[in-house]
Amino acid sequence: MRCPKCGNEQLNTVECGKCGIIFARYYERMAGNDTPVAAKKEGRPAWLAGLVGIGMVLSLAGGAYWLMRGKDQPPAPEGAQVATVAEDGQRAAPVRRESASLADVVGGLAAELNRKFPPANAVERARNATVLVKSPWGSGSGFFVDSEGHIVTNRHVVEFDRQQLATLTAQRDSLKQQLDAERNSLDYLKQQVQSLPVSPVRAQVEQQLKLREDRYAKALASHEELQRRVQTIESSSTGEVKVVLIDGSEYPVGSVNLSQNLDLALLTIYVTDAPVVPAAQSSQLLPQGLKVFAIGNPAGLRQSVTAGIVSGYRDYNSRPVLQTDAAINPGNSGGPLVNENGEAVGVNTMILRGTQGIGFAIPMEQVLQEFSFYIKGAR
Repeated sequence: MRCPKCGNEQLNTVECGKCGIIFARYYERMAGNDTPVAAKKEGRPAWLAGLVGIGMVLSLAGGAYWLMRGKDQPPAPEGAQVATVAEDGQRAAPVRRESASLADVVGGLAAELNRKFPPANAVERARNATVLVKSPWGSGSGFFVDSEGHIVTNRHVVEFDRQQLATLTAQRDSLKQQLDAERNSLDYLKQQVQSLPVSPVRAQVEQQLKLREDRYAKALASHEELQRRVQTIESSSTGEVKVVLIDGSEYPVGSVNLSQNLDLALLTIYVTDAPVVPAAQSSQLLPQGLKVFAIGNPAGLRQSVTAGIVSGYRDYNSRPVLQTDAAINPGNSGGPLVNENGEAVGVNTMILRGTQGIGFAIPMEQVLQEFSFYIKGAR
């Protein structure tokens, strides 16, 4: 079976394993079934009527297939307890799954992830919509902001800072000059020591030369590693950024939109009915003491959740940023800061170095304003 949308070859005749579309729905939309009935009756050609009929048959067959595939992973009844398996293969404690909706039964990426990782609460539902963002120079976090595959993250996660690159390049060039000077000095001393008679003095000089050669070899290895890092950054592009979902599936990024004003980027991957971390509705400043949760991938620990409170608001580059004591570590950048309802109140972006419990997030109002043209339903 060849997917009519992405071209993926597969055995499944109901749902695409790559982009997630339901074939019956796709054919119905292509046939015009989303238009009003009255409009479709007038002037509809015979081939279109036939195609619609085929779409209806496929839709019924697809629904029967999903409802009857209970031996794979049936949706749990309301209030049922579902055991999950941790990444290390150990069976986790049973959790109470939220009631299965019709969308969970039929399909879509959100429903598929909810079947694999049944959320026990609103925060875990937001966790399912949080992703790992991998770039050639590191990794960070991000999260879906609409069902059409748009993911918000930090700009510094997907674009290496030009100033940092300039600093690395300067360090590389300076180290190269020092290595060249040391090499010339060592070669000269080796020639001179050969003219010395065998004596305790010569043995001492040779010992000092050996120590300097060892230090030179270590410095040379550091320079080569620095050179490889600079070359990787200079030859890389945002097109090499990948997104990894909670189930380990990896997607290439289709497009990247970088904010010129904020440390934000909007990525797009091609999926159907993505899970979403909804934005909190209130545009007012959050009260101090409000409980919040930071979700992300610190130090490679995927989909980690830490809790804290809203500590206040601060001014950064003439814009307000939300201060929180929820633990934010390297790898959390770009992940959501959510309230107890699983709604995003900000995008985790940075910490105050040399401190503990002082982190900052960009308020969601700024995120929605910055990408309002792209994000479905943005205010």
